[in-house]
Amino acid sequence: MRMNMEENLFKIDMTVPFKSYADLEYLLSGKGNPSSISNAMKKIFGKGGESNEPDAPKDPGLDEIGNIYESVVTDGLISKKINKAKYDALMSRPEMEQMKQVTGSGLEVLYTTTFTLPRPVKEVDNPLMKLSEDKKTLTMKYNFLEVFESPEKFSYTIKY
Repeated sequence: MRMNMEENLFKIDMTVPFKSYADLEYLLSGKGNPSSISNAMKKIFGKGGESNEPDAPKDPGLDEIGNIYESVVTDGLISKKINKAKYDALMSRPEMEQMKQVTGSGLEVLYTTTFTLPRPVKEVDNPLMKLSEDKKTLTMKYNFLEVFESPEKFSYTIKY
């Protein structure tokens, strides 16, 4: 983690190792990463519900944002698709209004996801994903806060 207030910089590098397709599927589903971006965001914006202040914002449920996707991982396929019902249920919570306000404030939480695959990519359906020259590495860079407005933008299917 690196923070420099003069440069408006707050950078967290996370490497999430896994040993099987099932482990990766679990991580992509948002359930298996306790040191996720949501925990970092909670530290930035406060712990919400744990405060004794009567006007303190409640925890908006950032730890649940990863759960709005359904993931499938097999040999040759990585897929992460929005579950619209889960997304709608999460966004209907009053606490999510805080995050919608942050999204509209111009704040950016730049996020990069990189997949290094054992074989070249045959097909990828998300234009945000950039393919390396050797076709074995995919990188997707985006503003994490956009997930609150257009979560389908971060769905993908990778065939390799």
